[in-house]
Amino acid sequence: MSELTYAKIKKIIAQEIGLPAFMVTEGMVTMDTPFETLILNFCPDLPMDAFIMAFEDQFDLDSISDEDAAKIITVRDAIEYIDCRLGMK
Repeated sequence: MSELTYAKIKKIIAQEIGLPAFMVTEGMVTMDTPFETLILNFCPDLPMDAFIMAFEDQFDLDSISDEDAAKIITVRDAIEYIDCRLGMK
């Protein structure tokens, strides 16, 4: 797994839930943290699609299908998916 991808995803999480990036620590966001937990704890009105669109934008991905998006449950899932799409696996 790419540390660069992990760092970028933590920045995306901070941006989407409205926290400064330095507040999104490894204790707060681990590889096994479900996005649903982040949404429920920090921004209950935020749709998961906001993360998916941010991934597409920040990683310059053409599109993440609904089928693939449904499989992105945890931070680890997002990293593995993005690394695979970028050929970094």
